[in-house]
Amino acid sequence: MQLQREYDTAHERIREVSSPKLWPMIYWSTAYGDGCYPLYRDGREIGSCGVDAGMLSVIPLEALAGVERNKLETLGYIVDAPTGDLHISGGDMTWGELEMYTSGNDPYIEREEDEEDLDAP
Repeated sequence: MQLQREYDTAHERIREVSSPKLWPMIYWSTAYGDGCYPLYRDGREIGSCGVDAGMLSVIPLEALAGVERNKLETLGYIVDAPTGDLHISGGDMTWGELEMYTSGNDPYIEREEDEEDLDAP
């Protein structure tokens, strides 16, 4: 397996790897480690991904040919490849119409403090 690109900052690690015998894949660290993170398409939650190693990844479905789909669905969320560029920043991911937020800055989740501010005199 060959490392194509890598990016490290104080709070983030992103790797793109490939091999002549394997499909390329990208994996990155979440902002706060393990958890369950919602996956959105066009602002609507379509699923979630559980994280138990502090990392998320994008793997082409073709790379997993021969594995039964129902087994794959227990390991993550399967989507058609979106159009557009993949962007990863601070553990958050956007790819075309897909979005996943691990930094706590999920724009689709109302925060209790936001609701409290609305109730303040």
